[in-house]
Amino acid sequence: MREKEGRLYTDAELELLPDLPGAHPHHQEWLLRKQSADRFIRYARKRSTPLSILEVGCGNGWLSAKIAAAEADWQVTGIDINITELEQAKRVFAFQPNLRFVPGDLRNDLIAGQHYDLILFAASIQYFPSLKAILGLAMQHTNLYGEIHLIDSPFYQPRAVSAAAIRTKNYYTGLGFPDMAREYFHHSFAELESFCIRFLYDPARLVNRLRKHRSPFYHVVIKNHYL
Repeated sequence: MREKEGRLYTDAELELLPDLPGAHPHHQEWLLRKQSADRFIRYARKRSTPLSILEVGCGNGWLSAKIAAAEADWQVTGIDINITELEQAKRVFAFQPNLRFVPGDLRNDLIAGQHYDLILFAASIQYFPSLKAILGLAMQHTNLYGEIHLIDSPFYQPRAVSAAAIRTKNYYTGLGFPDMAREYFHHSFAELESFCIRFLYDPARLVNRLRKHRSPFYHVVIKNHYL
């Protein structure tokens, strides 16, 4: 499916991400993902260092690698169940000493006993059926004053969830992979109400609506709820 979407990249392209040539069919999308990546890094730099950072659902590892390259004393771990892309990540970014990739699922006791300052879900939270369950699990792996960050993923008003699900089903059916619709979940803002959250980026703000290249995705920060 990812091959049909044009989202499998050569090693040379992966090294460039998120800076793809303007002629690339996903160039505009990567412009937006670069904005969110840079915003996360700027935010992380305001915290005391060194930092331990976990990216859940890291895919081909481009973002984990970009974060690790930002500061040498940050320790970055990327996890994903997509072994093909994870092996590519290990190969392409093997030169970064403060970066590691781990195959597996956060829900399978993959990082038992390990805790992080920042846990990042970038374009991945929609693949978990229960927002409350996965965020609660991630929270158990945050340090004191730790945070969870959600970026590059859609959130909906409750009344809009059904229509979004229909669009997703039509999209995957059109690609020839209708069963994938069952693996994509549409989370609403109401599901965040039990957490201590704030928006680091809100696309509905006037200043953001006026931007030429405006990401439609919120940047949600979830504080350790034990504080």
